[in-house]
Amino acid sequence: MLNVAEIDLKILRQNAINIKNFLPSGVKFCAVVKADAYGHGAETVANAIHDLVDFFAVALYEEAYSLRLAGVTKEILVLTPPKNSDIKKAIENGITFCVQDALDIIKIQKVASRLKKTATVQIALNTGMNRLGANADEVLPILQALEKSPKVILTGAYSHFYNAKSKNAREKQKKIFGLMLNKIKEKYPNITAHISASGGVLNGEFYDAVRIGIMLYGYYPYKRKKPTIKIRPVMKVYTFCVKERLLSAGENLLYGNFKLKNKEEISLIRFGYADGLSRNSKKLTLNKRCMDLSAVKKANKTRKFYILNKNADEIAKKYDTISYEILTSVSRRTEKIYLR
Repeated sequence: MLNVAEIDLKILRQNAINIKNFLPSGVKFCAVVKADAYGHGAETVANAIHDLVDFFAVALYEEAYSLRLAGVTKEILVLTPPKNSDIKKAIENGITFCVQDALDIIKIQKVASRLKKTATVQIALNTGMNRLGANADEVLPILQALEKSPKVILTGAYSHFYNAKSKNAREKQKKIFGLMLNKIKEKYPNITAHISASGGVLNGEFYDAVRIGIMLYGYYPYKRKKPTIKIRPVMKVYTFCVKERLLSAGENLLYGNFKLKNKEEISLIRFGYADGLSRNSKKLTLNKRCMDLSAVKKANKTRKFYILNKNADEIAKKYDTISYEILTSVSRRTEKIYLR
């Protein structure tokens, strides 16, 4: 018995339209559909908004191939540098590489030349997050490698704000980004520069393009008093009661030595820690979750039992995490039903 993820593509499209309308004229819209579109189903999501966005971003080459097989024809940027084993198939599928040093360029040129095809790349720049990307002293060697690599076409350069809420942090990173970007645009003036995800956009940082993930799916990256872009949650996840029991005070329930303090009518629901939420109850369940089941106070077994009901932020607060983790987790073992 799979749980059900109900995903409203009309809301998704309206979110995309509202985001697009907020952007200044000429700023490109990159839809981030990594991690199975934050649990919403990458292939269906990408096709649902294909006409509204300019390009897509994913984390893995396998995610990019799945989008191509699903009919996505626009540029797909993979945000992780390639392993040697990724290069051939990515070129054959027209996938854009993230590169962060000259060696990446050299390896891609070698394979592209052998295949007699061109390859597209974007340069990842490290502006202070210290995650991925080239440091300032690595930009010139990358440009020199590009000059010697006629089969490698540069389409963009990008970075990522590590604290988009902080103006001081943004300004510090923008200064570093600008210095590196100026060097790149001297030789490649038509590339697309981008540094903002959802948080940066909410603070008016745009450049040539923006990468939107969490806001597409109806959540803000952090709490705001007056949201400037109207969005609504796209997904609900529900499950069903599989057994009801009437237990007396002092009886055991599930693993360990947990005992009920009071007489309880309980429902066993088909949602366990393997379905995406922590084993620890956090006052949401009676005792800790099993791998496949949870115990809750009695629910009407003819009614859907909602795990997520457009409230990922509330659930995240109870589990001391963020909405991103909730969305990418709770639809793990579900049948996805799309409302069109």
